[in-house]
Amino acid sequence: MNLEEVYWKAYMEDKTIKWIYLLEYIHKIVSVSLKQIQEQHDGALSGLTLEGLSEAASKPINDCSDA
Repeated sequence: MNLEEVYWKAYMEDKTIKWIYLLEYIHKIVSVSLKQIQEQHDGALSGLTLEGLSEAASKPINDCSDA
């Protein structure tokens, strides 16, 4: 492996890790917001659940060409 390949691999690993942390941070914000909304509305069910959000976040986005 040459120096350029080593640099590129380290760069991509760093970017991937940063994206993972960013997505986890966004998930936490959405989860806390959802809990606050549910508490403010006396636990009214809106059809949006933490389980649904977690499931949606774990699935890859479908390609637009599938539509």
